[in-house]
Amino acid sequence: MTAQEQAFRDYYGSMADAELLRTALHRKSYIELAQRLMSEEIERRHLKMPDEEHSARKTTPGFLEKFAAKFSHRSH
Repeated sequence: MTAQEQAFRDYYGSMADAELLRTALHRKSYIELAQRLMSEEIERRHLKMPDEEHSARKTTPGFLEKFAAKFSHRSH
């Protein structure tokens, strides 16, 4: 095991479940090793890997609705 791998294992292992799942929402922005170890930690805890696209849609409609409303007012 490399030092980098151990560091990721320790880091993800130290996170609370909710924190790990929030981090996993952005897992594709991490290097491949980090993604793999994050997935392993989530599986080890028997958690469900969050769906990035679904979570993004759940958290952004307010902004998108406001933007669309402003845009539609300008076009009238």
